[in-house]
Amino acid sequence: MSQRRTTFEHLPLLAVVAASATLIGWAGLESRRAAMAAVPAGATLDLSSQLAAIVDTASLTAPRELDAWSHLARELATCALARRSRETVATSVNEFPLELDRVEESEAVRLAWDRGPGRPLVEGRALGSTPEGPWTVWHESGAPLFRGSFRSGVPDGTWSWWHSDGSLHAEATFVEGLLQGPWIEYYSDGLVAVVHEYESGVLDGDSHETWPDGTPKAEGAFESGHREGRWSTWHENGEPRAQGFYKEGLRDGPWREWHNNGEALLDASYVLGRPEGAWREWYSNGQVKAEGRFVDGKREGRWTFFELDGSVDPRTGKYARGLRE
Repeated sequence: MSQRRTTFEHLPLLAVVAASATLIGWAGLESRRAAMAAVPAGATLDLSSQLAAIVDTASLTAPRELDAWSHLARELATCALARRSRETVATSVNEFPLELDRVEESEAVRLAWDRGPGRPLVEGRALGSTPEGPWTVWHESGAPLFRGSFRSGVPDGTWSWWHSDGSLHAEATFVEGLLQGPWIEYYSDGLVAVVHEYESGVLDGDSHETWPDGTPKAEGAFESGHREGRWSTWHENGEPRAQGFYKEGLRDGPWREWHNNGEALLDASYVLGRPEGAWREWYSNGQVKAEGRFVDGKREGRWTFFELDGSVDPRTGKYARGLRE
């Protein structure tokens, strides 16, 4: 059974906007590094505004963004070493400084990037061009966004994330860059939103998700990174949404779905992700929508389709290997 190791790049619930902002923010950073190292002391670069945009866009800095923060630390440390100077380097048009305590290759470099006087943005340390030790990133509100430690350039130990109002958003443990144990997310009122279990960076163990009012949203288990066994999901109003079984991440066995008014939506069966056997669908008013059989994932034999008002749909007819005869 194949395993996918989860480091910085893979985790459920990642915001597309945050990921896009990260990619935009780091595009071209490699070329800007040489330019930064070459500018005279006191010159200005508009880098802090890009970093601030990434921080402000991300609703949750998940492991994919951690990779970007690691990249940032390596880039800035390398710039500092290239300058061979203990001078403060202005890093934005507003002259909010990137402070460099040390720039010797054998000693740690402290990086402190501010939004303005008394408004911290990023603070951490690097050994050479490798992040090392505790790092903190702040929201624009002043509340911390995430805090954790790097060891040899990868997350190690307990990491925590916060909502912009200062309430805890998520917490997890990394061992040599790999998620280990529970990954827990919270709503801003403190209710648990998500609990996943990881083993050496791979989803493995029970999984639970809840709606904001505390009612269940999804329950099941992962094995070696894949959904396995029985899974159940619910609509936000508490009505069941789907229930069935997985094998190696694929639907396998009886599968049922419901509309959010409690009416049946689907009654079917799967074999390793492909529909097999009797299939029946309903509209939310209880009217049958389709009924027939699948063989090897394709419609076979007599199929009947209905419109919402109960009239027969023109797709009705006899099928062979998925094609209407």
